[in-house]
Amino acid sequence: MPITRAGWYHDCAGDRSVLATVPKPTVGLSTDAHARVGEEAWRGGVDLLKDDENLTDQAFNPFEDRLVESLAARDRSRTTSASARPPS
Repeated sequence: MPITRAGWYHDCAGDRSVLATVPKPTVGLSTDAHARVGEEAWRGGVDLLKDDENLTDQAFNPFEDRLVESLAARDRSRTTSASARPPS
C-alpha cells in the first residue's frame, strides 16, 4: 500500500507501488535506441523512466535530443498500449 495517495504518486500508479527503470545512455545507447528502450518499458507497465545522465551530454546521445525523443516515445506508448495509463 502506498505511503500517500496525494500528488503524482497516486496519479501515476494508483494503489500500487510505482515501477521505474533507468536506461543508461553511457553504455553506448544512441538517442533512438534509448527512446526505444523507454517505449518498450512503458508498454510493459513501467510508470517512470528516470534519466540520471542529464548532467552529461554525450556526442552519440545529446541530453536535449534524448529528452524530446523519450517524451515522444512515452506519448506513443500511451496511445498504442493495451494497458493505457493516465499521464504521469
